[in-house]
Amino acid sequence: MRGSFRITGIISVFLVGMLMACSAQSVKEWPAGGVPYPEMLEQAKITLDKLDSASEDAVIQGNGDLHSLLYAKQNQIVLRLAKNDVYDARIDTKEDKELARIDIKSGRTSRELDLPPSWNKPYPLSINFANVEIDYSGSQQATIDVFRANANINGGEIIVRALLQDNVYYIKTAHVIKLKDQPWEPIPHALTGSNDGVQWVKQELPPDESGDWKGMHVATAMASKGENHYIAVVSSLEAENPLDKAIALANLYLQKEEVAIVEKHEGLWYNYWQASGIKLSDLDLSKVWYRNLYFARCAQNPKSQAIGLFIGPLLQPLDGWHDNYTINYNFQQTFWSFLNTNHVEFINPYNKVVLNYLPRAQWFAKQTYDVEGAFYPHNIYRHEPVNPEECKSNNNRMFAGGPWAYTLGLSGFLMHNLWLSYKYCPTQEQLNKIYPAIREMARFYAAFSEQCSLDSEGYLILGPTVSPEHMPFGVYNCPFDIAFMKLMFEGFLEASEKLNADLELAQKVRRYLNRLPPYPVDEESGYLVDRNAGKPLEYNIPVPTTPVFPAEQITFFSSEQEKELFINTLQNIKTNGNNSTIMLAVAKARLSTPDARLWFQKQIGLRAKPNGSLRLSREWAPFNKFGHYTEMFAVSGAISELLLQSVEGIIRLFPAWPKDEDAKFETLRATGGFLVSAEQKNGSVHSLRITSTVGGKLRLFSPWNNIECTSHDTGAKEVIKVNALGIVELLTEEGKRYTFKKQN
Repeated sequence: MRGSFRITGIISVFLVGMLMACSAQSVKEWPAGGVPYPEMLEQAKITLDKLDSASEDAVIQGNGDLHSLLYAKQNQIVLRLAKNDVYDARIDTKEDKELARIDIKSGRTSRELDLPPSWNKPYPLSINFANVEIDYSGSQQATIDVFRANANINGGEIIVRALLQDNVYYIKTAHVIKLKDQPWEPIPHALTGSNDGVQWVKQELPPDESGDWKGMHVATAMASKGENHYIAVVSSLEAENPLDKAIALANLYLQKEEVAIVEKHEGLWYNYWQASGIKLSDLDLSKVWYRNLYFARCAQNPKSQAIGLFIGPLLQPLDGWHDNYTINYNFQQTFWSFLNTNHVEFINPYNKVVLNYLPRAQWFAKQTYDVEGAFYPHNIYRHEPVNPEECKSNNNRMFAGGPWAYTLGLSGFLMHNLWLSYKYCPTQEQLNKIYPAIREMARFYAAFSEQCSLDSEGYLILGPTVSPEHMPFGVYNCPFDIAFMKLMFEGFLEASEKLNADLELAQKVRRYLNRLPPYPVDEESGYLVDRNAGKPLEYNIPVPTTPVFPAEQITFFSSEQEKELFINTLQNIKTNGNNSTIMLAVAKARLSTPDARLWFQKQIGLRAKPNGSLRLSREWAPFNKFGHYTEMFAVSGAISELLLQSVEGIIRLFPAWPKDEDAKFETLRATGGFLVSAEQKNGSVHSLRITSTVGGKLRLFSPWNNIECTSHDTGAKEVIKVNALGIVELLTEEGKRYTFKKQN
């Protein structure tokens, strides 16, 4: 039972002796059954001794649309503002060669698959459009309270909140504070001014020369009264006149009661933290889980534009891949961990990107391969015009960058989160939303397969393709492609059957699903490799193990021979440490390798920053300084996989957590829409409660030889038979709760 507890509506102010002109302490009594382990959130606070490195020490804040980095610079504290939809979306393709065309049967390309000149332009790019500068030369000691989402510098001299209820920052300080523009050469200088004491900055982002991208502008306004300062941000994608709206919004907050503002903000964060919780004997790992769920919420909300590679873009111009949606793993990983941590609605912006891009993906498949269906390239930019046929720019404003754009498995990988959004919340409404993209991806893969040759055993010789992040183009039977095509085909067949739709396409898909080749193995080493006749490499993306995760084709329930092959490869694979940490951690957890937890913990330690986030790679890697990578926030999802898994629709408890260490969790989410709470103590599972959100069959890998189930609503008890695989099955009802225990 979760107990009630009290949080202070302006707690950060109260704790420094009710300074800063607060008239009274406001205490909110939150209801019982609320946040699972509030004491763990209290211990997850982040403390910093200095703020002088924007890439290492900066305070990360945000409300899921508006976000920032807070750091020290030349006797100032600087709040560097960015926003998910504020993106210089120009693409200058006038010097780009004609789009490549690929003949599937011969494997020939119409030209070299090099990076086009448009890639070397400073845009497209997320921009830092305004800064708040606070004159300050005191102690930089700071505390980030992830529970209540505030940053407190030097015991309350400066308190900063990115308000969750509006695109407004609330800063409380007696120090001089100014709103400044952020010049950047490729865009016009911002307009600045003051209306009745409200400082403002208006930044224009120009259109394409062709007019395909219409451009946008963003307005920032700061209204102040005494020590209270409110900074509002509005883009032209949200309002016809952003400047008027931003000024009005800042003034509106100036009229509100401080206590009410803070209470609303903290209450919304309280709602977020209610969704799930963990409590581990390993306090450090618990802190990592909570802190990165905090960062993920700072970066994204369910209704905003999907965030790109970075929160608080750092470099101008950013040599960080244009802060795009990179779909050979980065984009997917950022959003994946919202699912098992029970924040499923936060996958919506991801799904929206995939669905909105569908017409362009269909056009690209036809242009490149001359087949029907949808093929998504390696890089997707924000604010792409939906219909390329209407674009006047060279190549219809299409960017296809280098050989990586033509990795065959990309669409299947992009489909993974789309499909999981349905599996974790399996409603007819959700399936209907995502089905058009799934159907068109399946149509592409079937059409592609139709033109592939067959080997002597009747399997597809699958390609041409490129192993993601590994040269050259023109290889065949890449396990990345095989696994994601399997995932794609199987998902489509399930969806087609449920909807009784596209039955003719389903027949074709079944035919090619059965012809997908086996994963390639190097005979000398005995390890899986990334292509036919390949040799083990130092991988960037760990391609040979992707069939375990994220493609979910090899599981704990696979044959012992398959598991042995993949475990041996996992234990011996060499990577450069850049794009492999989360993938390998989850793959090890999925196969319950003995080193899964300790290996992952070591990798976390090698990448930990002082500000609580994780570097992309080991400390020495130069591109760690590009910024704060959103994909690393998925560490929360990976830690959850140590405690709960549900691949193949079978719930496993503590599958990669040491038996000699205690752990418990509340309402982590499993596929099938089940909310699971469990505790391991003294080496065995002591409690298990499951809520069925949509009804349907529950499949559980039983922690006991004999198991009893009690319905929370009726009190009825039932002894459930454990089958030969150790699995129990129970038909559940929507909204009903069930308690399981060992039968004596």
